[in-house]
Order: sequence, then C-alpha cells, then structure tokens
Amino acid sequence: MKCSIFYNIIFLHKTWKRIIAANSAIIPTQSFMYYCYLYVAFYYKFLRRGYWRIVFHYISNGQDECIVPLVVNSKRKQIRSLSYYGRLDYDDIISSCNSENFVKEVIEQICNTYPQYTFVWKNINEHSTLYPVLKNIIQVQSPCVSIPLPVSYDEYYSSLSKHQRQNLRTAYNRLKTDNLDISLKIFDKSAQISKSLWNKCERIYEERHNMVTSSKFRQMWDRITNPYHHIMIKHPQRKLFVLFANNSPIAYMAGLYDERLKAYYVPRLCINDEYGRYSPGIILVNETAKYLIDHGATLLDLMEGDEKYKLAMGGVVTNNYQIQISTNELFEYVHTTKH
Repeated sequence: MKCSIFYNIIFLHKTWKRIIAANSAIIPTQSFMYYCYLYVAFYYKFLRRGYWRIVFHYISNGQDECIVPLVVNSKRKQIRSLSYYGRLDYDDIISSCNSENFVKEVIEQICNTYPQYTFVWKNINEHSTLYPVLKNIIQVQSPCVSIPLPVSYDEYYSSLSKHQRQNLRTAYNRLKTDNLDISLKIFDKSAQISKSLWNKCERIYEERHNMVTSSKFRQMWDRITNPYHHIMIKHPQRKLFVLFANNSPIAYMAGLYDERLKAYYVPRLCINDEYGRYSPGIILVNETAKYLIDHGATLLDLMEGDEKYKLAMGGVVTNNYQIQISTNELFEYVHTTKH
C-alpha cells in the first residue's frame, strides 16, 4: 500500500472525484467542495493554529483508493477528525471500496505514522464505512434522525400517528384562519436563491440561536467564517426549501441532494419564531416530504439531533459514535481483527 500525505487538499481534487465516481455510497457531505470550506474555515479560530490540516491518500494494488482528512497537533500528540470542530454531522473516510480489511490497513498506516498520539474521531454514523471496522471500540455519542420515504405521499401521511396528523391539520387550519397562504419554494443550482432571501434565512437562524450581535461587521464575519453560509448556496448538489406565509419566509431547510442515493441530507432546518404558533417546522417537513416523494426520493435525512418533531414526522433514530484512543491501541485492535 502506498501512502502520501498532503497539506493542501486542492492537489487531491481529481483523485477525490475519481473515488466518488467509483463508490456510489459516498454521501454529499463527503464531497471535495464540502471539505474545502471546512478546511478554509478551520483556521479562522486562533486556538487552532497549532494544528496542521492534513489529508492521507492511500492506494492499494494500484486500484483501491482512500482519502482521510484529519488535523494533527504534533506538540500535543493529538489527531482529530474535522467533525470534532463541528459542521460535519456525518464523518467518514472517502474510499473507493468498503472492504473492512482495506479500511483497517488505512488506519494502520495512520497509527504507524503517528505512534503514541491520542486519536479522537467523532460523528461516526452507523451507516458509515468506518462503523463496521470500529464498532467494538466506539462509544455512543449522539442520536440522528432520518425519515424513510415511501413511494407515495398518501402512504407517508398514513404512516404518521393519528395525533401527528391532527397536529398537521391544526397547523394548516390556523394559517387559513389567519388568512396566511403558504407556499413552498425550492432553490438549487438551476434556480438560485437570491442574496436578499438567503440573508433573511440566515437572520432567522441567527435569531433562533441567539447569534445576533450589535456589530454589523461581527455579524458579517460570523457568516463568512461559517462553512454552511457558503456550502448551502454554492455546492452543486445544494437544495433549499423555503416555506412562505404570504411573502414572508417562516421556515427553511438547507441541505444537499444525492441523485444516486435518492436521498436529501439536511444539516440545517430552522423556523421563524414569529410564526411559531403555526408549527411551521412540521409543515415544512410535510411539504418537503411531499415534494421529494413526487420526485422519486427515498430518504429525508435530518441528521444530528432527535428533536420531537423529527420523530413525530416519521423519523427513525440512528446513532453517531466516537472514539478516543491512543494510536498504539488502535493499531493493535485493527491489526488483530484483520481477516
């Protein structure tokens, strides 16, 4: 196995695309552009200056390839995954194959390169390539929720509990009673969201999470340094659903749609608190599910967090896991479990 280390992922652009073309199971949050924004934003935090952003590239037998994005602090003898710093709900390697032995060889190479380091890897989802390899040494970290979508909207709606169907009817009736006409608008690469509307959506998120500051410069800087601010309006697989009441946005979700997997991955869903009494979150999920089903999607993945509304709207829990282990112990584990 040949191993190379890169300190700038731009040199792996073609390789990254080649691997993704070879493995249809790789999800959009593992794409080259997604990681570009994560790496650019990484050094906006001063305390991270002691870490080097590195990318391992492996080739086995001139065929199987794997990319492993990490950050390393040689002084502290630490290796961390990028998800340690947020903005990556599902962390994984980018591999052309899912062979457990191949993945174990990749991990062995990392451990050999950095002996006696502490390795922290977060957000390893149970559907990831890493999970089967590490499942016996990882700990539960946090729940995630995805909604399987059937072939028809009627089937989806019928699958909801009687109580939740009543909640939906109540929400729609309140809007009607108050003469608020709702509409769902979809934005993507071919129908781009306007700058003014995206700013309104960002403002909704900031107010919802108490992130509004009195300084316009600070507010602008916080957006610029947030990878989502760029990914959700520039990524080629972006898809944004904005729910309007008359002409006002009352909720939105921003994510990436994978045509191969027929799945929509949503790292951000937010409601406008001014319209909270209308339950715009469940209306948005309902209207988005209707649209996705009509367009052949089979999964609406709401990613991290098991909020009640996600589960009530048909969500199924999957777990994210994490490891914190010395590279020596990790090497011993993967080496002794190879077939």
